[in-house]
Amino acid sequence: MLAIIVTDGKRGHENQSRALAHFLGADSLTLNVSGIHQPTESIIRLVLYPFPPSVIPLPLRSLLLHLYFPRPELERVLQSASKPADPRATLLVISAGTLTSIPGMLISNRLNAPHVHLLGHSLVPCSRFGALLVPSHDVRARRRVPRNLITFPLAISSTDEGELKRCINNLELRSGKSWDNLQGKNFVSMLIGGENSYFSMEPDLILEAFRVALSTLQKIDARLLLTTSRRTPLAVEEVLKAEIRDNVHLIETVVWGRSDLFNPVPGFLELSKVVIVTEDSISMISEAILAGHTPVVVQLPKKRRRSKFEYFAGYVRDNGLARFCENVQLERSIIEVASAFKKRSAKEVRAELGLDEVVSNLLEVLGMSKFGVSSTS
Repeated sequence: MLAIIVTDGKRGHENQSRALAHFLGADSLTLNVSGIHQPTESIIRLVLYPFPPSVIPLPLRSLLLHLYFPRPELERVLQSASKPADPRATLLVISAGTLTSIPGMLISNRLNAPHVHLLGHSLVPCSRFGALLVPSHDVRARRRVPRNLITFPLAISSTDEGELKRCINNLELRSGKSWDNLQGKNFVSMLIGGENSYFSMEPDLILEAFRVALSTLQKIDARLLLTTSRRTPLAVEEVLKAEIRDNVHLIETVVWGRSDLFNPVPGFLELSKVVIVTEDSISMISEAILAGHTPVVVQLPKKRRRSKFEYFAGYVRDNGLARFCENVQLERSIIEVASAFKKRSAKEVRAELGLDEVVSNLLEVLGMSKFGVSSTS
C-alpha cells in the first residue's frame, strides 16, 4: 500500500497521518499544501460544499490543485503514485485538519484512490470522504453518526523504525553520548505545549512546575529531557532558559520548539521512566499513552468550560491512562508514577484501546483488504 499524505505543515496533523499509514503497513509520500491563504481556502470550501469533485469541470479541478500545491511537488507525487516501486501497491490518500480536506479530495479524485480524513472537516459533508477517523470527543454531540465516520478516544500516534532511528541519531549528536549510554540512565521527560483557545499558559505557573520537577529529579536520581513546542509562548521559554542556567547538572537535553524543527518526542518516550505533559496538548498526552506511559499531566488555567479537552481528560482519567495534577501534587505524582507504573509495550496498549479493531473497521468502510496492517510494536 502507498499512502499519499496531504499535510498543512502542522506537526501534530502530519504525525497522525503518518501514524495511520504506519498502522496500515503503508509506505508514504508527503504532499504539502502551501501558497493559499486561509480566507481564500474557506471561501473555496463554502463554494464547493454542494459539489463532489467528480462533477467539478476538469479545468477547474486542475486550477484548484495548482492553487493548493506547488507545481513541482504536485507533479513529483503524481508521477511517483502513477509508477510505484511495487506495481501491485494500493493507493490511499490521507489528510488531516480542515485545511487539507478539499485538496485531499482533489488528489483522491485525481488518482482514483480512497480518501481517509482525520480530525476537522468544517464546511465539507462527511459523505465526500471515503472514511473519517475522528477523536471521540469531537463527535459527542452528534445525534446521528455516519457509517463512514469512525472514532477513537485518543489522537493516534506511532513511530516507525526509520523515524526513531533518525531521532536517536540526532539525540546522540546533541548529547555527545551513545544511545546505549543514554538508555542506561534514569530520565524524566517534560513536554510543554502552549496557548490555545481553551487554555492559557502563564510563565509563572510553568516555571513553578519546572522547579518542582527539578527538585523531584534529585529525589529519584534522574535527569531531565525537556522540549517546548511551536505554540509555547516566548515568555515561557525565556523564564525556563534563565532557570536552566543554574541547573545544568540536572538536565540532559533541551529542544526549544519555537525555533528548532527537530522533534525529540519519540526518543524522549523511549528513554524516560516518567513523562510530564502540559494539559493543553491532546496529541502529546496521547502519544505518551500509546507509547506505553502513564503521563503526569500538569493542569493549566481554563479559558472556557465544557470543551473537548474536558471530555478527553475525563476519558483518560476514568480509564487510568494518565495522572492529572496541579503543581502542588506534581512531586507526589512523579514519585508515584516512577515507583508504581511500569511502561507497557505499544502493542499491548493498542490492543487494550482497540486501535487494531479501529484500523480493521476503517479498511472495511473503504472496501480495502486488511493485508498490510502493521502488527509491530
